[in-house]
Amino acid sequence: MVERKPLEPKELMPLLDSGEAEAIRSLLRETHPSEIADLISQIGDEDKRFALFNLLDEEKAVSTFEQLPGEIQEEILGKLNSIRQARLLDEMSPDDRADLMTELPEDVFAKLLALLRKEERKDVVELIQFKPDTAGGLMTTEYAELKETMTAQQAIEHLRRMAEKKETIRYAYVTDRNGVLVGYLHIEDLVFAPPTAKVEELMRTEVISVDVDMDQEEVARICKKYDLDVIPVVDGTGRLRGIITYDDVMDVLSEEAEEDIQKISALEAIDISYFQASIPFLVRKRVVWLVVLLVLGGISGTVLKAYSQALEAVVG
Repeated sequence: MVERKPLEPKELMPLLDSGEAEAIRSLLRETHPSEIADLISQIGDEDKRFALFNLLDEEKAVSTFEQLPGEIQEEILGKLNSIRQARLLDEMSPDDRADLMTELPEDVFAKLLALLRKEERKDVVELIQFKPDTAGGLMTTEYAELKETMTAQQAIEHLRRMAEKKETIRYAYVTDRNGVLVGYLHIEDLVFAPPTAKVEELMRTEVISVDVDMDQEEVARICKKYDLDVIPVVDGTGRLRGIITYDDVMDVLSEEAEEDIQKISALEAIDISYFQASIPFLVRKRVVWLVVLLVLGGISGTVLKAYSQALEAVVG
């Protein structure tokens, strides 16, 4: 299989300038949303960024939008009419939607909140209560929940109905009548079980979970230690509140890595990810340090040269 070369802005700009919409759509259909998000982020012209985003089909537009930097999300959102705003926000995952909306001015937040359906409004209000660097701030409320009194057949039918609305159904979490997390199931546990078997008989009770107020770095450490793709989040009473998925954990680990690089380099933090920043941008941000290091390097060389004879005498 031949590896496809990533699409670059220089390939798209002439097509955008000449208004060749269908040619651009054809290229975008073959491009992953994360690559499209990178492309949009690299385009300096605000109108052209929006023009490119506008050529995406609805499903890819949502996936791309979720991966854009916050300031570009706000910019694009502000250019959409209320119908498209509502549709885009409605399709976003609850955690990404809440993260975006908390960054908006209060009047814009109130306007967009009113556009959402009752269920989505409830999710936003619930999620913004938590600090962004905690488990509650990372979690999504789109999880598969089963009751311990269900049969395997009832559970499968329930998951089938809920599949499109949930972030993942690979794991289904079991709660009691009070919503307390009591176990979990792999989807295959249900598929291969007798239809009349009770969920409480099939579920696994050794559940690793985290508290809503746990720091995100500790959450990432636990997921890494136990090799977890998904981890449930509970409150102080043990009630299931949400789940944190692998992609969100990876984001935390990436942020940690960038912070470590900055600490090692004794450099101030930059506002965007190293992976999204261009080489010229990084050079501009670090040019003072580079000059200082060059000067110090020159001074060190001069000193060593001046005292080389003395050093040779000592060493010799």
